[in-house]
Amino acid sequence: MAYQIKKLVDANIISKNDKNGKYYANEALKKGVLGFYIRIGFLMIPRFSLYLVIYILGFIGYIIFAFIYGDNFITNPGSLLLLFFLIFGIVIFVFESIKIWRRKPTKLNLN
Repeated sequence: MAYQIKKLVDANIISKNDKNGKYYANEALKKGVLGFYIRIGFLMIPRFSLYLVIYILGFIGYIIFAFIYGDNFITNPGSLLLLFFLIFGIVIFVFESIKIWRRKPTKLNLN
């Protein structure tokens, strides 16, 4: 195992913390492969999932406005265009989030 760790250190992919002896991924890797993820605690969530949440909240807002204002809001061309873009964004971000989630790097324990 020491051979593989030495190769990763030589390639500047990981570095060793002198205080606790643990290995960590370098910033260049985080900007590359891991740049598509946001770390929340122990979870690594695809960045597109957060955009998806924003679009879903927009869609919920659209539904609320549709209930409040009724047919005047629903038949308005501007609100129909908004609905089209919200649905289009939701579909795209669901697809991209699933695609990136499947390519999620596995958790490495280098100690």
